[in-house]
Amino acid sequence: MRHSIQTSTCIAARRAGRVAHRLISVAALVLVAVPATVALSQEKPSIRQGYQTAMRCFVVNGHVSLMFKRKGDAANAQLFDGKARTAHDAAKGYAQFLKLDPIQISRDMDATTDAELRRLLAEPGYLTEAARACKAASLM
Repeated sequence: MRHSIQTSTCIAARRAGRVAHRLISVAALVLVAVPATVALSQEKPSIRQGYQTAMRCFVVNGHVSLMFKRKGDAANAQLFDGKARTAHDAAKGYAQFLKLDPIQISRDMDATTDAELRRLLAEPGYLTEAARACKAASLM
């Protein structure tokens, strides 16, 4: 009888040890996973902002390119056309990171183009403001 009590005590101790080991493993996993998830969730808004800025700069650079074309300045028109392509490529990169589908990207680009062109044509000083933001993002 004494042997069975010792055996059941040993079995209970082993089980408690395994449970404790599992709890420690889960706790360690949570401690590692939670900061990574928090960092990712904090990163998404900045990636989304980069995506929106890149689309905005695509439109602004395209507008400036068109202004130079109309003035007959082919060199500067080509320069800003290249900057528009760079901004467009940046927007596509952000979109891939955000896992956006092509239909959503197209909708976003249409909405951004519509909104930005309205402001560029209607608001004096908006081009300067938009150009500052694009330069700050190294997209102009």
